[in-house]
Amino acid sequence: MDMTHLLLLFSTVGATTVMQDVVNLTCTHETWHVTVDIQKLASIYPNSVSENIYLSNVFCAGARQGNHLIFNTSFDDCNTQLKTNNMSLKYSNYLIEYAVDLQTHVVTGAKWRYDLQCDFLPNETDSTSLVPVNNNTATAHKSGSMDGHEAAITFYSDSLYENETRGNPLEINIGSRVYVQVGMVGSPDTKLLVDNCFVSEKIKPEAATSLPLIQNRCEANHFTHIIGHTEVFTRFYFDAFDVPHHYDSVYVTCDVSYCSLMDFSRKCQNICQKSTL
Repeated sequence: MDMTHLLLLFSTVGATTVMQDVVNLTCTHETWHVTVDIQKLASIYPNSVSENIYLSNVFCAGARQGNHLIFNTSFDDCNTQLKTNNMSLKYSNYLIEYAVDLQTHVVTGAKWRYDLQCDFLPNETDSTSLVPVNNNTATAHKSGSMDGHEAAITFYSDSLYENETRGNPLEINIGSRVYVQVGMVGSPDTKLLVDNCFVSEKIKPEAATSLPLIQNRCEANHFTHIIGHTEVFTRFYFDAFDVPHHYDSVYVTCDVSYCSLMDFSRKCQNICQKSTL
C-alpha cells in the first residue's frame, strides 16, 4: 500500500508567541471555522483550561481534537454580529476563556478575549475545481480470489446523499463541505473496504503533494469524518478549508479492497487499521 503524508506547517513557539499565532480563522459565506492551538495558547496563558473556552457564550463550545480546539459555527449562531454597507459585509464575534470557580463551577470573570472578524464583498465567490480520477473510478486492490470488481467515487452536496454533484471537473466553493461516497459497481457477493483516500494535484500522486483524507481506514485529520459503512459503500465528508487551493484543480483518489462476505478476519473489517498497519 502506498504511503501518503499530511502536509503540516510548523511555526516556532516561544516567548514571542502572540494570539495571532494561536488562533487560525477561516470564513465561508455562512460559517466561522476557528482553530485554537492549545499548546501555543499554554505558552501565553499557562493555566488555560480548554473546556472553558467558548465562542462568545457558554452555549457555543468547541470540539477538542488532539492539541486543537475547533469551532465550526454558523453566522446565525453564537451571537454573531453583522454590519453591512454598500461595499462589504462584516461579521464579528470573539473567543473568550471564562474564569470558573473550581468549587462552585460559577463563572467569575474572563481570563482573555480574542476578537474575530470576517469581511466579504457583495456576491464574492471563491471556488476550486475538483477532478475525479478516471471519471469517478477508484483504484481497486483485490483480496484473496476477488477479481473483476470496480468501485466508483461520487460526490454530493447534502448530508442525506440525495443531491449528486455532477461534472468533470466538479466546481466546489472553498470552505464548503464535500460529501463523498465510494461504492461498489455490481458484485454484491463481496464487501468493499476503503483503505485510503486523498487529494492531490496529480492523478498519480506523490507523497509530498498529497493530502490524506482517509488513511488505513482511519480519519486522517480533523476536517474529514467517516459517516458510515455498508458492505457495498463507505460514506464520508471533508471540509474544503484545507484542500490545496493554490492549484487550479485537485484530484480525489481512493484505494479500496474487496473481501468475501464470509471473511471476518481483521483485514476484512471496516475498522481503523492503524494499530496493525
